[in-house]
Amino acid sequence: IDTSNNTKITHHVYLTPPADSSSPLFVMHHGAGSSGLSFAACAGEIRKIIPKAGILSIDARDHGSTEVTLASGEDGDGSIELDLSLETLNRDLVFVVRETQTRMGWENLPDLILVGHSLGGAVITDVARQGELGSKVLAYAVLDVVEGKLVHPQ
Repeated sequence: IDTSNNTKITHHVYLTPPADSSSPLFVMHHGAGSSGLSFAACAGEIRKIIPKAGILSIDARDHGSTEVTLASGEDGDGSIELDLSLETLNRDLVFVVRETQTRMGWENLPDLILVGHSLGGAVITDVARQGELGSKVLAYAVLDVVEGKLVHPQ
């Protein structure tokens, strides 16, 4: 729940956990207007090369099956401002990775390889630069990254 704007986000992810504690987890972030499913074929190819690797592919807020709703029972007009700022998407990705760690019962995060397409490339680059996931980030790859300041559409 985000108390600054009274919203609740329900994150949706696609997860194949790493087969063991020494295998990496690829964290995938899609581009604007897409979903975590855009990495399905890529995930299959990664697992052909590294069969024990895990894949965590997220649906970003207001994409795929991830939902942003009003946190309270207030009726209002039901409209919620779309926030696809780099700061917000960064916070969401770190939250999803940490929440996955908690729900999977991992004492430590597996080694991470961040992969992002377009808008997702900007997000994973920012997450890697901020260092919130620590030394567990082994590498990151960007595919057709969007440069410059990210703004939400009008």
